[in-house]
Order: sequence, then structure tokens, then C-alpha cells
Amino acid sequence: MITNQTSYDTLTENEKADFDQIYVCDNDGSSNGNFNYDKLKDIVEKIIKSDDKVEIFTDDEYCMTQSIQLRQDFSHSLTNADPIEIINIFRNKALMKQRLIDNGLKYLLPKYQLFNSKQMVSDCIDQYIPNLICDLGLSIFCKPTTECGSKGTCLLKTEDEIRLWLMNNRNGGDYEFDEYITGDLYHCDSIIHNNKIHHVEICRYMYPCFEFLNGKLCASIVLPSDDARHDELITEIKEVNYKILNALCERSKKIPSGITHLELFRTNNEQRLIFVEVAARPPG
Repeated sequence: MITNQTSYDTLTENEKADFDQIYVCDNDGSSNGNFNYDKLKDIVEKIIKSDDKVEIFTDDEYCMTQSIQLRQDFSHSLTNADPIEIINIFRNKALMKQRLIDNGLKYLLPKYQLFNSKQMVSDCIDQYIPNLICDLGLSIFCKPTTECGSKGTCLLKTEDEIRLWLMNNRNGGDYEFDEYITGDLYHCDSIIHNNKIHHVEICRYMYPCFEFLNGKLCASIVLPSDDARHDELITEIKEVNYKILNALCERSKKIPSGITHLELFRTNNEQRLIFVEVAARPPG
């Protein structure tokens, strides 16, 4: 395991004993806490010299790009080298939605708009707001396209709240506006190796993740695969999960080895599955 000093200091002795070797690498000083890449490469090179079967994975959203870059730089020595284009798809909500549209899965998407500050300025806020509401209705859920953990998200319930948000973000930023969906939120987590899905686990969140910001518990309940009450839903989610993963990786024809974390709403009224986002990492 490669970690930084802060994370290392939180490990118990029992947790440290779970790993054959732990390497502590300096951060690069960025707000996301990425590793110093030169030192990271040195550590990986040392590991590869001592082991002929090495694969690189991460459970941290902000380490995904460096993880894929390492797979590229050491592709001759690793068994799980993937094109960096793949990870960009799994990290950028706008790109993943467009890829699903390109592959005939638009019906799984909510109504949404990418925030366009230049259009807002040219149209003026008074015109931008009614057009936005006409397309998405009220309320509107706003979120960054490249963040995780509900960072930067907000629910805009009125025209005044939309106006205030636009005024505060008129200089731009990578955001999208989604129609507000009510229903149960599920996550579908897959273990993938050599382009094959080996295991799928489906859970229902107790509350939508955004509600964590309002003090509600962020936790999920496993849907037992041997419970007949969930058979139809589990089958449907697994089928959608398979379609989404293959559509996102359509160009490379290869799903990245590791774990994927897909989130889907099931609407209260239509009992329809709606894609939220997917990440190439474990849940959490």
C-alpha cells in the first residue's frame, strides 16, 4: 500500500498488519492532496523490481488520474494498464452522460443542462432562469461535474435561489443542473478483472447522499441476492449496470480492471431507473 503520512498515522497496528508493505509518499501540495508524482513513480518502480505480478488500484477519487498515469508509465510491467481516456470518462459527469447518449442510453438519464456562463452573460440572467426552469422544472439539483462526495452540490428550490447561485458563479465553473428526482437511491458495485464482471453487489441508500449535508445518515443496506422480494429489481439493475459499463468503454472495448461504483435512482412515480453517476473506485 502507498499512502501519505496523514492517512498512515490513522492506521491501527492491526490494520498495518494486513499489508505486506506500506510506503509513505509525500503529497504534492495541491488542495486535493495528490501524491508527489516523481516520488510515487520511484516507489512503484521499487515494488515492480521486487515482484513480477503487480497491479495498481486506488479507492480515492482524487488519486484516479495518478493511478491510471502509473498504469501507463509502467504498462510493460503491469497486468492492468488502461488508457487514461477511460478514467476521464469515469471522473467527468458531463463526459459520461454524453458517452451514454452516444451509445443509445439517453433514456436512462435525467433531464439536465451543463452550466454555460458565457450563454448566461449573453442571454442575461433574467432570460437564462426561465429557460432553465422550462427545461428542468423546479426544484433543480446543481453539482460540479468533476467532484465527489456531494462536494459543491446544492438544491435550488426557487427562482431567487437560482438567481443568487448564478450571481455567485457568473465567472464560470464546471457544473451541471439536473431535474430534481424523488425516489430510492441505489448503488451497484462491480468487481472487474480482465474485462469481465466477476461480482456485483447492490445496495439501497438509507437517504440520498446529498442529505448527508443536512445531517442525515450516509449509509446503505445490502439487497440480499437470495431474497425473492428483490429478484426483479436486482436483475434490472444488473442489466443496466452492464449496459452502462460497456457503453462508457465502447471505444476501448475494455472495462478497467478494479471496482466500479454506479448510482441510480428508482423514481417513486414511474418506478424507472435513472442514472446519476459512476466511478471507477469502491463506494465511500
